[in-house]
Amino acid sequence: MRAGPQPLKAPAPSLKPNHISQKQQQPKLSYTLKIQYCIFWVKPCLMEDMSAALDRLIELEYESVWKDKREPQKEDSILISPFPMDIWTNVQANVVNTQKLDAELVKKVIASSLEGLKSFPRRQHMERYRESCPNELEGFKREVKGLIVRLMESLEEQFKEDVKAFLRRMMTRKWLTNEDDFKQLYNQTMLLSQHCVSMTPPYVQEFASRLHYHVAKEYIGQLMKNNYTCKNRKHQKAATKIHQQWNQLSNLFDDMKSSHEWLHHVGDYLSNIIGENNKTDIKNHLHPLVKHYPDFSRKHLVAVLYFRGLQRGREHHLILQQFTTLKKEAGRSSTDSSQVFFGDMQVTTNTSFLSKLPFCR
Repeated sequence: MRAGPQPLKAPAPSLKPNHISQKQQQPKLSYTLKIQYCIFWVKPCLMEDMSAALDRLIELEYESVWKDKREPQKEDSILISPFPMDIWTNVQANVVNTQKLDAELVKKVIASSLEGLKSFPRRQHMERYRESCPNELEGFKREVKGLIVRLMESLEEQFKEDVKAFLRRMMTRKWLTNEDDFKQLYNQTMLLSQHCVSMTPPYVQEFASRLHYHVAKEYIGQLMKNNYTCKNRKHQKAATKIHQQWNQLSNLFDDMKSSHEWLHHVGDYLSNIIGENNKTDIKNHLHPLVKHYPDFSRKHLVAVLYFRGLQRGREHHLILQQFTTLKKEAGRSSTDSSQVFFGDMQVTTNTSFLSKLPFCR
């Protein structure tokens, strides 16, 4: 005979809700806190807090420095400010507090903090988070680099605009008798060099090198415009002036840590051609120019001779003939693309006498 259904046994005391041990409740409570912490604070609130912190620091920086145009602090000639450390301290405080709750949540806090930041913290402070959040850190560094590049481009364009008019008036009749335009060019460059002293490597060298190249190319480029031709031995005065001004600019860009030392000689080589009193000896000054600046072409030489006051005749023909010979001897050796100077320098041609010249590259 089958036995009837057995009555259910009462649950063991240890399984009753009111008997769940405090030790067993703690993991559930901790897990709940973590979830709430992640959902309600880590992502939205932390990013909002970081944004607010940045706003406060920017306002403080404005009040303490920019509002009254005070001189920024410097350390070893480099501009410094307390706000990068202030921001890092803010991030680190969140990290430390999160570690007390759970070490695994620290990564989320760091990632959200980096997402909320743009370009304020110094790189050396952020490197310690590479192991925890490599992708977020790389993204953050790209933002920083992009901001620096945009800032440098803005400074570069502003400088170019500031000196454009002064550079355009080089190698003119007024330039030969008046120093005002060159003084303005030099002063603007000097002002820029003072800012470069406060920049850190490698940005300062890259920045100075690009502007060095621009000023050099625009200065020499005025020789190619056929705006002026020297008469009555004025070519000697012009050559002396080019030599002096070129050296002043070269020294200034040297102080700015420009890496374009290869530009230093071009001004002297050209001034030697312009200043040579004996037309027959001009061809003796061509070799260093062809050797060190292989992209210097026939059209550039013709423009330099025009500025010097030599436009036609037997000596003009012999100079171009010697130039052709030197170019052939040099061959078509490849030019370092980083040292192209004359290659895309425009020349205003004077067809009235160019048509009579022999072709030479």
